[in-house]
Amino acid sequence: MKSGKSVIRIVFTILILVGISYGKRVFFPPSVESQLKATVIELQRKLPMKIDDDTSLIRVYSSGKVFTYSYKLTRVADDGKIDFTVLKKAMKKKLSTTSCKAKIKELLEKGVSLKYIYIDKAGKKVMEITIVNTDCKS
Repeated sequence: MKSGKSVIRIVFTILILVGISYGKRVFFPPSVESQLKATVIELQRKLPMKIDDDTSLIRVYSSGKVFTYSYKLTRVADDGKIDFTVLKKAMKKKLSTTSCKAKIKELLEKGVSLKYIYIDKAGKKVMEITIVNTDCKS
């Protein structure tokens, strides 16, 4: 009879521990900042990542509620042949459209800013674009 009570106690204890673990996630979800840091760790393992023939994602990092992507434009030099002001405007529109979807939109709604930094093939910063929730059209 004692072994039956022991099994019940063990099962009851396991149920309590599972309930506590679940309750912590439901009632105390991870902070936005910790979610961003976890994403950085996950993405860093995959870098550098070739995006297309001209672009590679070389670094990601976060600070507070700012998540930064750093890209290298592998065939572009800041030699005056490209109007980066025009390119920046076009890229901001494209990045806003892409960033304002699903999971990323949820982060923007929580006050996260997405910063995109572009460097040329020589390592010189040529563009910086920031996307915030107000950039998303409803």
